[in-house]
Amino acid sequence: MIVTYFNNTKPINLLFLSIILNIIVLGSFYLHGEAIFSFINVSKINLILLSFFLFNFITKHKVLSNETDFGLFFYVLLSGYFFYSFNDLYKISAHFFLLISLYQLYVLRNKEVNEKEKLFNNGFFIGLASLFYPLSVFYILLSFTAILIFNKLNWRTIIIPLIGFIIPIFLVLVINNLFQIELFNNLYPEIAFTTPFLISNIVLEIIVVVLVFLLIWAISRITININSELIFLKDYYFLILIHLLISITIILTTPNKDGSEMIFLIFPISIIFANFIPLLQKKWLANLVLLTLIGLLILHYNF
Repeated sequence: MIVTYFNNTKPINLLFLSIILNIIVLGSFYLHGEAIFSFINVSKINLILLSFFLFNFITKHKVLSNETDFGLFFYVLLSGYFFYSFNDLYKISAHFFLLISLYQLYVLRNKEVNEKEKLFNNGFFIGLASLFYPLSVFYILLSFTAILIFNKLNWRTIIIPLIGFIIPIFLVLVINNLFQIELFNNLYPEIAFTTPFLISNIVLEIIVVVLVFLLIWAISRITININSELIFLKDYYFLILIHLLISITIILTTPNKDGSEMIFLIFPISIIFANFIPLLQKKWLANLVLLTLIGLLILHYNF
């Protein structure tokens, strides 16, 4: 069934899932009563699809060791759950630049790459993301985590991503002061522990409970089977967990929550789930999990 279909990488899967993602995005605009083909929404669609293809590029042969399309499947599924994440063009833009920054980190494992260049690029794109969404600054901690994991620690590797991070923010401040304009309204992160947006939606609450249960199950199963060939490269495991923790921290500390902040969870959870499904040796159980998740998505759009 579903497990068999996505258990192998096929070009048609990328096309099929990109179409489903497009439908989900357009459906979210309709549910919010927005004009589908406004300039802002067309920009959102383009960035969301680019992020989807970028996710595929980053994970294939780098983070996902198994030749499956489960990563893409979960990316689309989670996008459907958290369609509120399509509300805010700024957060969508920040997420896109963060994905580019992540690629710079994951290739650090390759000893042949120019680590100084990649670390500078990583910090630079996190800086760009922070211009659109200031709390993205927390992801600089992921840079230092990767430096430790890939044994790149020295004073240069600590300073270089910080320099890259500062440059776009410094340039924007200079332009704002010289020309008395505001390219970005708020360059400083605001932190506020407020009631999560999810509390207002009973169906989404059920979905979150199921996802949390599966996430705990997945992390436990992956940890136990960390030496299995079905697991992504062990060097990335701790990095992805830190990524997840940072994303959760950002969601909890976001002021004026509207659900758009959930976009930062899609990447790490998709990877964890994609590596969890092949560990379920009984296909009927894996199919049951996937069918349940699809059923919740349908329920979400009907209620």
